[in-house]
Amino acid sequence: MASVVSGATGSAAGPQDAKSSASSSNRRSLADVRAQQRLQSRPQLYVNGEVECGGICATNMSQLYCAFRFRFIRANWFMLNGEERGETFVSDGHNGMCVWNHPFDAHFAALALEGWPRMELVVRGKDGDGRNQVAGYGQVLVPTKPGCHELIVQCWRPLSQDKLRQKLLGEVPELLDEEIDYIAQPNKSKPGIRAEDSVEVLVRFNVSLQEFRQNNLHVV
Repeated sequence: MASVVSGATGSAAGPQDAKSSASSSNRRSLADVRAQQRLQSRPQLYVNGEVECGGICATNMSQLYCAFRFRFIRANWFMLNGEERGETFVSDGHNGMCVWNHPFDAHFAALALEGWPRMELVVRGKDGDGRNQVAGYGQVLVPTKPGCHELIVQCWRPLSQDKLRQKLLGEVPELLDEEIDYIAQPNKSKPGIRAEDSVEVLVRFNVSLQEFRQNNLHVV
């Protein structure tokens, strides 16, 4: 004969349960504070700046916008403050440029220098027929020297296997999975993908370093 378990009726948590929950929460908070304190003694990378503008001459597009994100080895780097991802507004082209002046700000702590943060870009826009298409993929290493740096990121985009179709229909192929490492690979050297140079994006970085000498680390 099968055993039957009667349904339990709900009951309010007693004082002991409340004390246990509060104690557990306090332990987690204390652990978080200690972890934060340990990271504060590690090398610190502060970076802010702007994704300033992109050229449209190589894209045949009238409007562009740019999505960006920081990529880093999470076992070695921790983002303490800031946004890991961002996206500009859609800018109309003028004199061959789309201007965004979109700010970014991030604060990292490092356990090891391997996997130094880089910024990856995906530029999209509208062509003359109003279709949203990819204009280019790009990446740039966050500068390792303190100071102000203005860098031009040469983006790339895939080439269609059917050049006639691409020319007649204006279809631009794009990556199905932007999480893969193709974006970080050098232009035109991606296994299985034919690529061409496309839009150039100007990015301004302001970099500050802290606690590197104290941890016997030197960057070049």
